Amino acid sequence: MPKALLSTQESLQKIVPGFTFNLGFSGYYFLHGNNEEDEGDKALVENANKFWWFDHTWKHEKPHKQTSLKQLVYNFRKNLDFAKVLLV
Repeated sequence: MPKALLSTQESLQKIVPGFTFNLGFSGYYFLHGNNEEDEGDKALVENANKFWWFDHTWKHEKPHKQTSLKQLVYNFRKNLDFAKVLLV
């Protein structure tokens, strides 16, 4: 999947200079799929510098359904901490 994503991005960059896919990643689900999905996870991480990344929640929680600011911050922070460790 990342090869196709990168290939598509490169094609689009020829038409739209500076185009870059913007991706979100829920850390909780990293390497929790089948073999093919796990390989896709690894390939995305290996190519992380080729994409833009937006803030995401740890377990794909819906921010608009959070009952407190504390819980919302916790879910984003947990995912940020995961990303910092993974991408070092």
